[in-house]
Amino acid sequence: MTEVKDGTAPRGWAMCPLDSLRSPEPGSFVDGPFGSNLKTEHYTKDGPRVIRLENVGDGVFRDTETHVGLDHFERLRRHEARAGDVAIALLGDPVPRACVVPDRVGPAIVKADCPRLRPDPRLALPEFLAYALNSEQVRSQAKVLVHGVGRPRLRLSELRGLTISLPPLAEQRRIVEALETHFTRLDAAVATLQRVRANLKRYRAAILQAAVEGRLTGHVRGGAEPLIGWPKKTIADITTHLTSGSRDWSAYYGRGTATFLMAQNVRPGRLDLSFRQLVDPPRDDASRSRSQVHAGDLLVTIVGANTGNVCLVPHELPEHYVCQSVALMRPRENVLPQFLDYYLNSPLGQRQYAEFMYGAGRPHLSFEQLRSTMVSLPPLEEQRQIVAAADELLSDAAATEQSIDVSVVRIARLRQSLLRVAFDGHLVSQDPRDEPASVLLDRIRTARAAESSVPKRKPARSRR
Repeated sequence: MTEVKDGTAPRGWAMCPLDSLRSPEPGSFVDGPFGSNLKTEHYTKDGPRVIRLENVGDGVFRDTETHVGLDHFERLRRHEARAGDVAIALLGDPVPRACVVPDRVGPAIVKADCPRLRPDPRLALPEFLAYALNSEQVRSQAKVLVHGVGRPRLRLSELRGLTISLPPLAEQRRIVEALETHFTRLDAAVATLQRVRANLKRYRAAILQAAVEGRLTGHVRGGAEPLIGWPKKTIADITTHLTSGSRDWSAYYGRGTATFLMAQNVRPGRLDLSFRQLVDPPRDDASRSRSQVHAGDLLVTIVGANTGNVCLVPHELPEHYVCQSVALMRPRENVLPQFLDYYLNSPLGQRQYAEFMYGAGRPHLSFEQLRSTMVSLPPLEEQRQIVAAADELLSDAAATEQSIDVSVVRIARLRQSLLRVAFDGHLVSQDPRDEPASVLLDRIRTARAAESSVPKRKPARSRR
């Protein structure tokens, strides 16, 4: 633990490993249970919460709920998370991510790759540590330590050793208050953008519903029912190819020039190529040609949080292959790919997927369910008319959504800029009356050593 004197932070701050800031009580810094200790069958509809990666945002606790039975919760008490603990995500992008566990969560445990830290209140505020872990200064340290292709992962031992710039406790409070004031304004701006996005989503759903019911082209009869005469077909009837990617290519990740399309590339109605997983699959692997995508293919996520997302491959993509979490559908010649994309993304298509999904905590869609999905199919020429009408109505909404995306990215960058200023020591003023962090650290370390040197009293033996 050394006091900062190199100009990177004000005097009175100290550099120390994260692990040195934990509470002295046993088990104050632990990961969640691995393997058979917490399996799918342990999850229940209600009961104590399980804090997962999905719950941990950048300084925000996200309220997606998963529960575990009370008996199993008691067996996993070592992994308990309380209000005021810092929950930290060690998997995904970015890492680490951290937030404070709020009061409303109640009894809870953390899951694997989602450790919780109970800080020593004499040394650090939990809110301060969460902000510190989300800062550029700490993430740049973690960046050289992460491993794993596709989903960056940080080990708990590496997390413990990350260096935190620690100001005096009173200055921590001032920093937290200032950040919360700024972030409240940014959160309000994001909330407004998200409301606009939600309205656009409802508008898009209404357009797609009208499109696949034949109401955009003026041919419909009988109210909102599909055009009389449209035959109902299954996906098996109207596709020539339905498959997913290989499970055995992980050894070939991170090299070559080919691209492995992952679940995060498949957005509702949009192929998102901003994330790229390189792969160099073996030339003699039969799944290479089977899982290669071509223009006009439909991609569907079949496992995970985004199960049921559907998008069209809009143009030829050389050497792009789907992973095992993404199904590939190739329509027959009498099916316009854009029409099938709109149908499967409409409330009619998504309702079927929602009914099909199975698997607690991690939804799945099977190939048999995909094959049996029903589509009301108009003649090819009418498909073209429907797609043209829907495209015209949706183009303005797409432009608005793109501007929202740009604004959200700008706000995220501003949030990081504020954290960088805060942990460079320039967000709030320093008070010379504050006890320097290095002095506080030495005092607490001495107190801990004294406490540990006091022999524990043995319990008195009972007399018979």
